[in-house]
Amino acid sequence: MRRPSPPPRRRRALAALLLAVALVAASGCQSPRADDPAEPDSSRADGPDTPSSSSPSGRPTGPATQPGEDRTPQIPSVPDAAPVGQGTDFVVASFNVLGHRHTVPSGNRPRFADSRVRMVGAVDLLRRTDVSVAGLQEFHRVQLWAFQDIAPEYAVWPGLELGGGIVQNSIVWRRSEWRKVAGDVVDIPYFGGTPHPMPFVLLEHRRTGRQVWFANFHNPANVRGPAEQWRREARRTQAALTNRLLETGREVIVTGDMNEKWTYACRVGRRAPLRSADGSGWRDGGCTPPAAGWIDWILGTPGIRFDAHVVDQTPVGSTSDHPLIRARVSIAGDGGDG
Repeated sequence: MRRPSPPPRRRRALAALLLAVALVAASGCQSPRADDPAEPDSSRADGPDTPSSSSPSGRPTGPATQPGEDRTPQIPSVPDAAPVGQGTDFVVASFNVLGHRHTVPSGNRPRFADSRVRMVGAVDLLRRTDVSVAGLQEFHRVQLWAFQDIAPEYAVWPGLELGGGIVQNSIVWRRSEWRKVAGDVVDIPYFGGTPHPMPFVLLEHRRTGRQVWFANFHNPANVRGPAEQWRREARRTQAALTNRLLETGREVIVTGDMNEKWTYACRVGRRAPLRSADGSGWRDGGCTPPAAGWIDWILGTPGIRFDAHVVDQTPVGSTSDHPLIRARVSIAGDGGDG
């Protein structure tokens, strides 16, 4: 005997219930991409590395920016720079340390060792090459914790001080050589133009009293489609920040993975007086290209003299997939003494 069909109202309710169950199941199956260079590190229980909704100054990061939008950076108020009689010399570096999530089993670099093991190699390299200040990129929280355990002689800005999402681009320095005067972040357009806070810090050399601004950036790659428009906006903001920092009477050093091999120094140098540690950049109305193309950069303003620029391939393939870029910095005393 054929069973009677349920009434229409009951059939509609049953169909709605089945659709809801299907949608919930589908949403639960989605997972983050392991090869995302900005992927949050959620391996610890205190939440993912996601960008905060505002900078430490209370400025909201807001939605994705539009090309050509005014991004005039705000900087902390600092006293006038005091004269410094002595010259100041030190080694600066830029190092993309290969983010933790890249080298987990589901990541896109699984053949690399765990990030904690790799951080031992990174710290050893910083020590052996006498690096005084370094800009680090893809420096996830797990790596920060390892770094702080292994290298207590280095201080970090901002680390986790401003929230988990900002740690990925941090600046480190030897506590015995520098003290922090001021620090902040500036919004740099990342994937899709979404603002991501990236750090700058004013450090004072303990022996000479020389104060120097350091800024560290990671501009977007093309892994999610063409990103040149956002790199262009990033360069504009980075140049504008450099000009604002120079107005305080201090020199500026910029480090970063700019995801731009040949042209970054010339393009940013047309808007701000920055020149690469390898000698490339914009000068006298023309571009001097680098001798070799790297996406990792160190640049400085006119009062910075660079020597011994090195692209150190030692860490490539073991500690990171990037070289350590380093250079010796000399800043003459205000009386002209080197």
